Amino acid sequence: MDPKKYYDTTSHGYLSKWKDIDKNQTDPSLYFRRSVISMVLELADIHAGDQVLEIGCGTGLVLREILKKTSPVFGADISVEMLKRAKESVLVPANVILVDHFEGGPHGQDAYLMVDNILDTYIPREMFDKIISTEVARYIPNLSGYLSSVRDLMKANSLFVFTVANLWSSTLFPLKFRIRQKMGLVNESSEIMQYFVTESSLQKALLDQNLQLVGLKRTRLLSGVPFVSRFVIKNVSRARSFERIDRALEKIPFVKNMCDMFVVAVKKNNSH
Repeated sequence: MDPKKYYDTTSHGYLSKWKDIDKNQTDPSLYFRRSVISMVLELADIHAGDQVLEIGCGTGLVLREILKKTSPVFGADISVEMLKRAKESVLVPANVILVDHFEGGPHGQDAYLMVDNILDTYIPREMFDKIISTEVARYIPNLSGYLSSVRDLMKANSLFVFTVANLWSSTLFPLKFRIRQKMGLVNESSEIMQYFVTESSLQKALLDQNLQLVGLKRTRLLSGVPFVSRFVIKNVSRARSFERIDRALEKIPFVKNMCDMFVVAVKKNNSH
C-alpha cells in the first residue's frame, strides 16, 4: 500500500497505540519505545536555539521531547492525517500550526508542521542545525536516495540522526517479511512495504553519499528474541535488566549484528 494512504487511514490507530506512553510505566513495549526516543535525542544533542527538523514526525512523540530543549520545532510528514493527530493530541498544549512552507510563514508558534515527501521535498536547504528521522528509512526502497535527499538539506556542520531496521534482527520480523515477499505472500494492497539493511550495506550507503558516521547505537539484541520478548520480559523491571544485557552483548562482534535497529548520527564529509 502507498505509505501516504496507509498512514492517512491508520493515523487514529497510531494515536491509540501510543496514547499511554507516559502514563503506563509497566508495559515493556512502551518502555522500549521510550528508550529508542532517548537514544535518538542523545545522539542529536539538541541545545536551546537549535533549529531542529523531524522528517516523518508522525504522532509527534519525538517533536514533543525536542520542544523541551528548544523551540520552535519543525515537523514534516507524508500524511496530513498524522500531522492533524499530532497537533490535536501529543503536541497539546503547544501552539502548533500546519503550514505550506517552513520559510516566510506565520511566526510565534511552538511547532510548524508541513506535508512533505523527503524523496520529492520542498523543505528549505541549509535551514536546520539538527535533522531527525525515526522509522522512515524502513519504508523507503532506496536508502541511498533517502540519504542523498537529506544530505542536500544539511548545513555544513549540521547533524542528521536517523533509525534504520536491521535485516538480521533477533526479532526475526525483517527476515520473515523478506521471505514472505519472495514468496509473493505480502499483500501490497493492505500492507506497507518495508526494507531492511545490514550494517555493511548501511556503511556503504553512507560512504556513497559522503556522509561521516559520528555515532551509532543498537536496539534490542537478546531482548528482541521472540521467546524472550513474549514470555520472559513481562514488566519494565525485566525490560531494564535485558537492556543492560543488550549493552553487554554489543561488545561481541557477531551478536551485535543481531540488533533490531540501528540509531545513526552522521555529518557531511566536507573533505571532498
